[in-house]
Order: sequence, then structure tokens, then C-alpha cells
Amino acid sequence: MKNHERPMDANFSGNDRRNFIMGSMALGAGAAGLMTSHAASAAALSNNHYITAGVGGDFATLHEAVAAAKLLAPTNSSWVVITMMPGSYDLTLESHELALPDFAELTGVSRQGCIILGNGNKNIRINAHNKISNCTIRYTGGGSRSGAIRPQDSVTPEMKGILEIDGVDIEVYSSSRCALSIQALDRCYIRNSFIQTSGIGLEVFSGHIFISGTHCRLVGNIAGNANPHYGVKQVQASWSRI
Repeated sequence: MKNHERPMDANFSGNDRRNFIMGSMALGAGAAGLMTSHAASAAALSNNHYITAGVGGDFATLHEAVAAAKLLAPTNSSWVVITMMPGSYDLTLESHELALPDFAELTGVSRQGCIILGNGNKNIRINAHNKISNCTIRYTGGGSRSGAIRPQDSVTPEMKGILEIDGVDIEVYSSSRCALSIQALDRCYIRNSFIQTSGIGLEVFSGHIFISGTHCRLVGNIAGNANPHYGVKQVQASWSRI
């Protein structure tokens, strides 16, 4: 967590910090219906908001952390950064997917240290401006809104959205589902990542995609398979530049 090394934070416990964040959000909401810039800066002594999730963090689960992030009303100049403490995060235990708000970053301490488990519709849903980094995502199963990472229904080309995937391992154990679904994004950057899939690595409907330092490994691609595998698949009648 940024700024925890400051002397004034030396005796600031996890519960104290959580209460402070929630109190700041309540103060901002009560004063103007939104989180004010002063209250937002107070939470982490910077322009961005910093929240931790997991054992020893501000919130026990990613869903609780995301709910708090939404209340902070992040903007392009004041993002919310959700940092995962070391551990495993099982999205299948929740009643709905993990829907990141606009201008939010989800990051872990390392690929080995932070594991996110998804299944079917219990996945990560991105908005117009998000970043995901330093973690491993393991995804299984199908579903009507499937894919380890996929856009929310409200994303449109007019948003000029940007998505960054940096230092992420994505493992997909499903014959016809994708690791990453891109739709209506102005720019998508995939850097220094590894995708292992028995389905589709990157499924593109529309957008400008920039890929560097990334390996996609196809497994179980048997000849005659009814669901052929693709490292990158451009959906028919869509446009994109990769």
C-alpha cells in the first residue's frame, strides 16, 4: 500500500484504515452526494484512492472492495487502486460477477501470490477505463456471459475506453470460452502476460489492440474438435486493429 511507510501511519491498523475510508466516503456523500476531492485525497494522502482486499486488508473480499470503490466515485484524474493481499479469491462464492467501476485498477502483489478463481458468469467485468495487473486468473465453465475478463453491457465506442492487462497469467479450462473478450474499446494494451487456454485466448469484437511480451499457449486442441481453439479470434462482421 502506498504511503504506509509514512511515520503518521505507523500505528494505523487495518480496522482503523477501513473505518477511515468508509467515514470519508460517508462524509463526501453527505456533503455533496459524491465523494469530494479533499475527502478522497485524505484516504491515501494522494490524488488516487488506495484500498486493500483480502486477509489483513481493508475489506475481506474483492466484491466488498469494489463496492467501496464505487462509492468513492473515481474519475480520470483520481483513480481507485484495489490491491489484493496475498491469497486466493473465489468469485464463484458470490452471487454475481466482479464488476469493476470506471477508472479502477485491480492489482496483486505477484502472479504467484494472488489467485482469482472464476466460473461461468462469475468473472471479472471491466468498464470503460480499467487496469488489471500482477495476478493469476483461473477460469472454468460456460455461461451466457462467459469469459475470464469481459466488458460490462454498458460499454460503448463513445466512451473511448482503455484497458490495460499487465503481468497477468490467465488459465482457461473450457473448450469454447475465452480468456479475454474485447469490445468497444478505443485501446487495449496486453503486456508481459501469459494465457493458457483450451478455448480462445483473445476474442475481439471491436477495438484497437496492442500486444507485447505475451505468450498464448493452446492446449487440448484435438483435430476435428467441434470447438476449435484460437490464440486470437476476430469475430465475424466485427472490426478491429491488432
